[in-house]
Amino acid sequence: MTRSPDPNRPYLIGLNEVQVGLAVPESVQHLMRRTVGQRWSERLLLFGAMIPAEQALQIGLVDELADKAETTSRAIAWLEALSKLPRQPMLQTRTTMRADLIDALHPDNLRLEQALLDTWYQTDTQTALHALAARLEKYKD
Repeated sequence: MTRSPDPNRPYLIGLNEVQVGLAVPESVQHLMRRTVGQRWSERLLLFGAMIPAEQALQIGLVDELADKAETTSRAIAWLEALSKLPRQPMLQTRTTMRADLIDALHPDNLRLEQALLDTWYQTDTQTALHALAARLEKYKD
């Protein structure tokens, strides 16, 4: 993740669904629990928290922070190191290690629940979504 050049305006990361009136789907909750653990996952998702990059690094939500000029080269370096590994053993190991992710992201587990769709039209959800749209309007152009 890119490190903000201005400590007074940190770059943020997170899932803000609850802040805008939406429930976080179980598959996404599973991914977050797997990444940062039950405690941090619950704290982040329940409040729809957006956290600074440095905190995201500390809790394991991101693997590394880099200055803007180095972010792309660091990502490429990681991919190049991965590509130098013996392909089949790496892929087989990765598949085994990520079996729970593959299951969580299976299309049968990603279908939208009727309750989630119903939530979309509730007054508090629509109010939160309109407020978000108004805030984002400031960043247009």
